[in-house]
Amino acid sequence: MKIHGRTFLLLLALLPACVDAEPIGPDFEQRLFSILGGLEVGEALTLAGVNAQSIVLPGGEDGARYLFVPFLAAEEGSVRLRVRVSGEALEELDSGVALFNRSPDFSTRALRSPLTDDSSHLRLREFERRRAAAFLANPAARAAVDSDIASRAQVAPPAVGETVAMRVINRSPENPDLCSNPLMRSGRVAAVTEHAILVEDVLNPVALSAADIERIASEFDDLVLPVAVENFGEPTDIDGNGRVFIFMTSAINEMADREGGGITVGFTFALDLLPRTSAVGTCAASNEGEIFYLIAPDPQGEVGVRVPEEVVQQLATSIIVHELQHMINAGRRLYEVPDAREFEELWLNEGLSHIAEELVFYAATGLQPRSDIGWRTLTSSQQIFEAYQRFVRDNLAIYSEYLTAPDAETLMGKSRNDDDFTTRGASWAFLRYLADQTPSEDAELFRALVNSPIGGVENLDQVLEISPLTWMQRWTVSNFVDNLRDEDIEEQFKQPSWDYRSIFEEEIGFLPLSPHFLQPGDTLRVTLRGGGSSYLVLQAAGDGQARINTIQGGDPVFGEFRASVVRLK
Repeated sequence: MKIHGRTFLLLLALLPACVDAEPIGPDFEQRLFSILGGLEVGEALTLAGVNAQSIVLPGGEDGARYLFVPFLAAEEGSVRLRVRVSGEALEELDSGVALFNRSPDFSTRALRSPLTDDSSHLRLREFERRRAAAFLANPAARAAVDSDIASRAQVAPPAVGETVAMRVINRSPENPDLCSNPLMRSGRVAAVTEHAILVEDVLNPVALSAADIERIASEFDDLVLPVAVENFGEPTDIDGNGRVFIFMTSAINEMADREGGGITVGFTFALDLLPRTSAVGTCAASNEGEIFYLIAPDPQGEVGVRVPEEVVQQLATSIIVHELQHMINAGRRLYEVPDAREFEELWLNEGLSHIAEELVFYAATGLQPRSDIGWRTLTSSQQIFEAYQRFVRDNLAIYSEYLTAPDAETLMGKSRNDDDFTTRGASWAFLRYLADQTPSEDAELFRALVNSPIGGVENLDQVLEISPLTWMQRWTVSNFVDNLRDEDIEEQFKQPSWDYRSIFEEEIGFLPLSPHFLQPGDTLRVTLRGGGSSYLVLQAAGDGQARINTIQGGDPVFGEFRASVVRLK
């Protein structure tokens, strides 16, 4: 972290108070900071609780512009805090200071791949977590299943051309128990590789070409699996064939919204790792092995919405790598982590799966994290740009959806069962920032999170040296200031891997994060969620001091409230 001279003096002056039983008062701290000259451009000050309720902002000789970022340091996104923010001795901000211009018909969804749906995926993950929690809390069930799986012998994989029986979970709204009433399917084995068995449903409207099958298989063996094993761990092999199934089935197409809405394009079902029949810990829909389910090509829309072959070709590998993280995460907690108590919370589980996609991008291109990849790099070769479109572009798209509404969203979701696209985009970007800012290697951090008995903020807290809420608060600031004035910004507020600003400017014309502008006499009402923030810009007059005040229902804000101020100009 860059420490300027005046900031260093401030730290020295405040140091004795850090060990005092009574913390210093906010007025003293703010007066001291003003005496030392205030913030330089790019510097930040972060205060908490009552110390953040009234902040003095020197205007300097020529006036100063500030970014004010309130943050709620609560461990659940469902926690909310409503505050009112006002200023004293502010200058008018004219329209020319707007940093980001947004088209009135703007929609970040145009960036996303087609046919994506989050509501059905959410239902699946919620069901898995509930059923897994009951299983993990039952020592007898775990012992019985462990014994059952240990007794199984290694088996040879099926041969190409062989027909195999498969089950697909019944995701009809009329079937709330996803372990019941599975759809019975038959599949033809299209390819067998060292690590995968590719199967096509015999009811699929069309088959993929041999070249497409070969590409999916070789990318799994040579690209996807090595990245996943390095960063998350080995997948289980409970069916003893040394491989995973990749089942392309029109059963997914049949669940499509025929009115043109989104559908799930691929998934894993964690309870496929449990036995189908046993005294305890059963799931009748289980295939008793590691399996990916992929949508089938249906160019004419014979069984659902129209799915061109090129869509399946483009999405297959990115879906598989995303779902492979889920498969490994579930398998480790079911069988490898003896004291596991729960599946990972949805927001963090999804963030790790989007990290998996990004890691495959690096492996496919030879690029490295922490190299500030921007639009120029992404378009420097056809290979890199194609990998960006396949493995990272959707991540950027859902991150941009979060940036358009940070007041209403949070990286932990609005509840424990929230894994919508805005949540996923934020959690991916946060995990990338975290990996860039913490001293551990990427693989060390991600493996520790996956191979854990606990989930969510508690999991992060166990792995990190600094509180995850502190990292979240810093990340919220970085969303605005990274690459804004890069030479001036403190290191803790930088996002070293990606130059998001340059990519968004080329993809949609601007960074999709618009702050509120606090004008003289204004009072802005802001609702913060746990792990969430807002962004306000204000102007202090030259040769004067402005003050920004935050209250909660007429009372001082409480201890979980934090606020950062960054000088922009």
